[in-house]
Amino acid sequence: MKTFKRIALILLALIMVFSTTITVGAESFTHINEADSTTSIAVSRDAYIVAEKIQASDYGLEDSFEGINDIYRADNGDIYLVGGEGSKIVVLNNDYTLKRVITVTDEQGEAVEFSDAKGIYMSDEQIYLCDTANSRILILDMEGKIQDIWTTPQSSLIPKGFLFQPTKIEKDADGFYYVLSFGCYYGALTYSPEGEFIGFYGSNRVKATALDTLSYIWDLMTSNDEKKSQSVKTLPYSFVDFCFDKDGYMVTCTGATSGTGTGQLSKISPSGSVILFQRTRDGKFITSESVNFLENSIIIRYNKQRVQNITAVDVDENGYLYALENSYGLIYVYDEECNLITAFGGGIGNGAQKGLFKNATALCVNGDELLVADSESASITVFKPTDFGTLLKQAQTLYLAGDYEEAKPLWEQVLSLDRGNQLAYKGLAMASYKEGNYEQALEYAESGMDYNVYDLAFQQLFKSFIADNFIWFFIGAIALIVGIILLIIKGSKRKTPIIKNVKLRTALASAVHPFKAFEEIKVKKYGSLVIACVVIALFYVAKVLETTASGFLFTTVTSREYNTLFTLAQTIGLVVLWAVVNWLVCTLFEGKGRFNEVFVASAYSIIPLVIYTFIRVITSHFLPLDGLAFMDALYVLVLIYTFYLLCVAMMSVHEFTFTKFLLTSLVTVFGMLLVVFIGFMIIILLQQFWNFIYAIYMELTFR
Repeated sequence: MKTFKRIALILLALIMVFSTTITVGAESFTHINEADSTTSIAVSRDAYIVAEKIQASDYGLEDSFEGINDIYRADNGDIYLVGGEGSKIVVLNNDYTLKRVITVTDEQGEAVEFSDAKGIYMSDEQIYLCDTANSRILILDMEGKIQDIWTTPQSSLIPKGFLFQPTKIEKDADGFYYVLSFGCYYGALTYSPEGEFIGFYGSNRVKATALDTLSYIWDLMTSNDEKKSQSVKTLPYSFVDFCFDKDGYMVTCTGATSGTGTGQLSKISPSGSVILFQRTRDGKFITSESVNFLENSIIIRYNKQRVQNITAVDVDENGYLYALENSYGLIYVYDEECNLITAFGGGIGNGAQKGLFKNATALCVNGDELLVADSESASITVFKPTDFGTLLKQAQTLYLAGDYEEAKPLWEQVLSLDRGNQLAYKGLAMASYKEGNYEQALEYAESGMDYNVYDLAFQQLFKSFIADNFIWFFIGAIALIVGIILLIIKGSKRKTPIIKNVKLRTALASAVHPFKAFEEIKVKKYGSLVIACVVIALFYVAKVLETTASGFLFTTVTSREYNTLFTLAQTIGLVVLWAVVNWLVCTLFEGKGRFNEVFVASAYSIIPLVIYTFIRVITSHFLPLDGLAFMDALYVLVLIYTFYLLCVAMMSVHEFTFTKFLLTSLVTVFGMLLVVFIGFMIIILLQQFWNFIYAIYMELTFR
């Protein structure tokens, strides 16, 4: 009997395991936009689920779905599919039943072979087929008969050696045609309503830093014929897909972008300027060119590292953007302010389950539903919004329209279903602010990382607090001024100093009277190693508190990703490294300073920086967001003054001139970089040595 029960339990466990394996699909998730502009993944409730999976075998068209490259929904609801080796166009009804299969024919009615067509479009009873491999666009009637063929435009605007490989074609509300050509970084080819090529439209821009500009100027000044022949131009990324939104603006996707990994999606006005914006933490806006629409330029998922690559984009009637990421088979949904609504899908080449993909190649919005083509599995997956997804988009649509109070009950429902939804917290924060409930707005805004609403609510509470307690602030300010005046008068009459410890007095005076203080450290030996160690320890503590204990508006790094070891290296490690290397370098340059004098003088030089950091931590809890600019400007001044103190300290300790100080400082910085490099090399060698010893140990163990 016991044996029978055990067998039954084992069978039940196996059934549960395998049933879970079969039914579990890809998890939906959202980004959490942190204060330091990094992103992390948060699993959320499903906003879309699989409605059905359409395969070629359902229609007996096994050869026509293989390698499908594009899906297009016509105004009448018909869905056009093209791609692969079938040389046919498949048309589905809006309910995904087969309507017809179109065979492309020439004027004589003979079938025209084409393969790997990348794009299809239908308008005004004509079908436009991008026959990419054959460098042409076929214009067909509704029966598939070729009416016209567009090849490489004959125009002086076409660059020499231009290769016409059309991948996408669409028409705007004014009748102008736009064509994407594979690898074309000039933008979309533009045709008049009569089909005449008139130029390029909306190319990406090359991002250049100040260093790139200086390098370009230097190359112009020093270039010769040989150098010019070996130079490599930096070209903008080419568009890989586009569509038009309800207002007639072109929405584009660029795909994989290296470096910062930004600007994958964009919206372009008729003048060619970018009009897709994202709100920053200070309430201002940046263009989508500076926005990373993915997780990172390179991510690791399921133990695989790949560069994410958006290959298709579409937009619905409410302005929501749907982007298909090919490397991992993910679908990202964004609103008109670049806020991520949800993301789902996946597969990474192993899309055996519904909702996952082997090679997702195209997507298309069909009303509330979303179609995603998988060229490798020869199928189309139909996603439909869940009740939660519909609720989420309804609430966000009202929020973007400024109907914050009307959206509030919807956001409350969203939050009851998904406690980690940042959009819900942002929506409730704005609604609470509009209602005058500023304290609750602060709580919601902090949970939703909404700095703008937090700042607005904070300013209202701060104004109210000042108004209610103005008399006490006034009395306190008068008392403080009188106290300082009396202290100064009393101190001037005292013959003995307030701080009797001469070494402590010298340390504090170094920030106010640097020449006298550092001279006393050198001549009278008033420097203290203990005080110096306390100063750099306080420097470390201040920097840790700046990260972990600053006010919400002044937070720059999340505690989840914060590592105190980096702060230790940037504070105590930096001061000690400077002192050691500077002492060694200045010894070679006949410097008179001893190591303990160099260390003490270096530590005393950062006292203003330590004081500023503590003040910043305290004031960050009382200043509005506008105060951040003031504190940053003050920080620059403090850094300049700290460098001035360091300059005086090293000149006094080593008995150097200013010129000699600058020279030895440059050598010191180079030496510090060299020490860090050697340190990393030693660590790598030790790791390799340890791996070698461990491998020998494992080999001996197995033998």
